[in-house]
Amino acid sequence: MVGDTVESICRDSCILALEEEIQLTKEAGEVDADGVALLCCSGDMGCTTRGSGRTYASFCGCFTLIGCHTGKVLYCAFFDKMCAKCEHALRTNKPRPEHRCFKGAYGIYGTEDGQTTGVVDEEWTGSSKAMETHGAFMSTLAVGLYRFEEFGLRARISSFIADEDSTMRARMNGPNVPVILKPVIRVTQIT
Repeated sequence: MVGDTVESICRDSCILALEEEIQLTKEAGEVDADGVALLCCSGDMGCTTRGSGRTYASFCGCFTLIGCHTGKVLYCAFFDKMCAKCEHALRTNKPRPEHRCFKGAYGIYGTEDGQTTGVVDEEWTGSSKAMETHGAFMSTLAVGLYRFEEFGLRARISSFIADEDSTMRARMNGPNVPVILKPVIRVTQIT
């Protein structure tokens, strides 16, 4: 399928960008006592429906995490609040068809066989406004934990450049984030 090929290319591109970001971060001396690279990143959400700043009504969107040293995308998370096949089955009172459903929150990282690991939240049913905050949370986990163990890329997000959404930083330092990945601080605020 075309989608599987694009996903594979995106995943491989993110891994290469993360390796480069870690290398440049270490060369700049931004490491902790254990040699873990302390990444500075920027992240933002792109939605299919424009938000006014007060109302958000998009059914889907993409959160991207960008490294400050490379300017490359290190992580992507996709959000979809609706699946046409599942909705049709529900409306027509038919059983849900066998298909690869992307309803929920889906992180781009996964194994080589296309199965995702650890950064999928199929039960996610948050609001359109909450997509950005949950994307920041997923990126903190994906870059810090899953990449840390699977590829030996010892890194964590230590500083984050974001817009004026204060709930994002709180979510990145929340109770569901392991202590080893905290604290994530905000460097600057873009308005």
